[in-house]
Amino acid sequence: MHRSTPWILALSLAACTHAGPNATINPAAQQSSQWEQTVDRVAKGVVQLRVTVPRDYDTEFAGAYGGTGFIVDAERGIILTNRHLVQPGPVVAEAVFLNHEEVPLRAIYRDPVHDFGFFQYDPSQVRFAEIETIPLAPEAARVGIDIRVIGNDAGEKLSILMGTLARLDRDAPIYDTLSYNDFNTFYYQAASGTSGGSSGSPVIDIEGRAVALNAGGAFFAESSFFLPLHRVVRALELIQAGQEVSRGSIQTIFRYRPFDELRRLGLPLELEKRIREQRSSQVGMLVVDELVQNGPGWDKLQPGDILLDIDGQDMADFYALDGLLDASVGKELTLNVIRGGEPKGLNVPVIDLHAITPREYIEVGGGIIHALSYQQARNYRYPVEGLYVAAPGYMLGSAGVPWGAVLRAIDGQPVRSLDELWSAIAERKDRDRMQLRYSLGFDYEQEYVAVAYLDRRWFPTRRCTLREREGIWPCIDAPPVNEAWTPKAASVSMGSESAEGAEKLANSLCIVEYHIPVAVEGIYAAHYTGTGTILDTQRGLVVTDRDTVPVLLGDLELVFGGSLRIPGKVEYIHPIHNFAIVSYDPALIGDTDVKAVELDASPLKTRDKLWLVGRDRDYNLSATEAKVERIAPLKTYSAWEPAYRQINLDAVELGASTATTLGGVLANDDGKVRALWLSYGWSETGPLFRGISVSHVQRVLQPMLEGRSPDYRSLGVELDTVKLADASEYGVSEQRLRELEKLSPDRRQVLMVARTFSGFPSSELLQGGDLVLAIEQQPVVLFEDVELASQREQVRLTVLRDGAELSVSVPTVVLDGQGTERVLNWAGMTIHEPHLAIIAQRSALPRGAYIASAAPGSPAAHYGVSPLQIITEVDGVATPDLDALVAIIRQHADNQSVRLKVVDLDGLEKMLTFKTEREFWPTAELRFTAGAWQRSDW
Repeated sequence: MHRSTPWILALSLAACTHAGPNATINPAAQQSSQWEQTVDRVAKGVVQLRVTVPRDYDTEFAGAYGGTGFIVDAERGIILTNRHLVQPGPVVAEAVFLNHEEVPLRAIYRDPVHDFGFFQYDPSQVRFAEIETIPLAPEAARVGIDIRVIGNDAGEKLSILMGTLARLDRDAPIYDTLSYNDFNTFYYQAASGTSGGSSGSPVIDIEGRAVALNAGGAFFAESSFFLPLHRVVRALELIQAGQEVSRGSIQTIFRYRPFDELRRLGLPLELEKRIREQRSSQVGMLVVDELVQNGPGWDKLQPGDILLDIDGQDMADFYALDGLLDASVGKELTLNVIRGGEPKGLNVPVIDLHAITPREYIEVGGGIIHALSYQQARNYRYPVEGLYVAAPGYMLGSAGVPWGAVLRAIDGQPVRSLDELWSAIAERKDRDRMQLRYSLGFDYEQEYVAVAYLDRRWFPTRRCTLREREGIWPCIDAPPVNEAWTPKAASVSMGSESAEGAEKLANSLCIVEYHIPVAVEGIYAAHYTGTGTILDTQRGLVVTDRDTVPVLLGDLELVFGGSLRIPGKVEYIHPIHNFAIVSYDPALIGDTDVKAVELDASPLKTRDKLWLVGRDRDYNLSATEAKVERIAPLKTYSAWEPAYRQINLDAVELGASTATTLGGVLANDDGKVRALWLSYGWSETGPLFRGISVSHVQRVLQPMLEGRSPDYRSLGVELDTVKLADASEYGVSEQRLRELEKLSPDRRQVLMVARTFSGFPSSELLQGGDLVLAIEQQPVVLFEDVELASQREQVRLTVLRDGAELSVSVPTVVLDGQGTERVLNWAGMTIHEPHLAIIAQRSALPRGAYIASAAPGSPAAHYGVSPLQIITEVDGVATPDLDALVAIIRQHADNQSVRLKVVDLDGLEKMLTFKTEREFWPTAELRFTAGAWQRSDW
């Protein structure tokens, strides 16, 4: 089953038979000619819909979709289409006419249950298109009539599919158990084979009247499903009259069941006979199928009740039922039913269906929360009450609260409405702890508890309410907060009952947790956990791997003793090596007995016996005896999306018997740390852990302890190794071979330039394949030798190129330990300066602003602006950096067309276009200033 939503329909006109002037008129040819005239006329009233959904809401998800609509009132600019295109929540849409003229749309009505809704455009904005109003004729639908479905099937603009109405009393199709589904209505069925994009197409008869609305189809058959137009006509007439479209409900789902099944449910034979005599065409009756918990019919009706009449009015079909309920909002009706063969009269109140349809939402921490809808309450078997998590976003996602959860309470106080939720969060501080109680679908009674940290820094907190007649969702912002929540100081035990071999390090290892709200620099996840090693207790310095703290942007926390969690701060991220130094406030851990490790930078050798000590996934301390199996170059490979990867490192590998940890240290029996045991992400066989000598850490730590920023220089070169046995084939002289051989008896190798960093001086002076023989005339064979020699402004390398030795003077470049410090969100694109991984892993690219991601439902995503591209021009003006880009953005008005010149990471240049949209996608900037991130919207 599919709801034909994304894109549009294939043209197949019946061929016309041409006859000579004296020929007998062929009825089939005459009909074909009439169809051709009808289609030509009706096509002027059919439009292609381009729909962008900016927020997850109710049963729908953010994204860009396409479909069809048709004009039912050209004077007022009203377009009929499906509810799942008009959307229950925020929507941005435009219509494209047959002549490819486009106009913006606003959603003016979406039915709470049935799959129809209306868009509206301003007729004065249509300058060239010839418009045709398509009349609605639900009474013309009959089994056996020929129909045409005119729309945009499978992405093809204007297609015409033929069919014959086969059934007028089909059950509403079921698309998904947790998605939108229509109910309490008949559907029509025909074998027309519609597909994605044909949603909202008119189903017309030969006279050009719409007899139904295309809604969906079967995946594995040619069947198409059409919505009858009886309730559509009523809604349109009320809208045209400027009146509200009343909709009544008893929160009960009925099914139309044939008489043979009704007999088994207890319908008396005499009653069946009387009904058949009175209405010879009737073949069944409405039966109660489902009841929504605590709804008006919950404690009165029962599944299997056969509906005879309501207040004496026959309820032969859904049209009669809908009509009476819609006219009876706020009243009490008497439903006469047959239950188990016995008649019963039941008084049931009719409620306003619009009142139980969410019309506002709260956006907090990147997530969306609104009232639980009738649709999802029915899917979940819940009462229509509580708050529904349409999108967990960063805040709730970090707490483990999933999509579809229903919030019940915050800090023990019930939150049954958006008013209560707004009161609970609007004035709290950033990072304030909240204990959430929630339920999951199909398990209403079971409750779960999670702790969320309120986000007031990374994302806006606001409440948005629908004005349906205007088709807009204006928002109010929560009051600004200028400070973050800080926990009270506490003391804990670090765990004295340690495993053998871990006693001396039990008080030196903590857990580091990092949560990243915005994807930058090619990171692959939003939440990371690893082991931290305490380097200095006075300043609270801790070292961890870059697979735990990959970028500067995020929320950091440290856990001591498995029981005390406090905030932390990122101090330094090594640009080349796989470690980051973070800090905590020592005052927050009170008298907790923490100790800094003692580092021993003496070189490791194969067969050295060590202790691998770390924290496992349960945050417990673990220790395992290990032996250095080998020390060898670490091989990592560039990913499709440039992200940090370790290069130029001789890594420590252990034997097969190693503990399962989140990282840790390799230490002697006396507790002195020789190497850090760090995660390097994933390999084909699972998590990749290797050791790195603490000498690298010492070179960064010392200036930090002295109050200086580490001054790390790089040649901007990725090196590989060539076996000494192969070096002579590259032209290395016998004398050079002997010199290199003496340097490291265990490492018979020569260093080779694998690639240079784009834009670095090395990219102009060195070439791939150069063999590095010496630096400042001193032979080198190890990565660390090159790194140490490169910590000066310029170094002289002796390289072998094409069989000849060359002396090349190469300036070095200072690499900071911060990375991305400024992030722009524009039209849904996350943009920052090209990060080091792009420079290191891709060849020469132009200067510009890097598109790290494009959010679903954003203008950028809707118009096909892909991430992993560099913006070089906007509207013909160069954008070599973020400052230039921001200056241009500030000049753009809302809903303005923009030309974007981009270059992808393979160097292919393209010109893209899109329109800005600031109601849901305002421009925002995150900037690291004075040691903290600040957000500004404009």
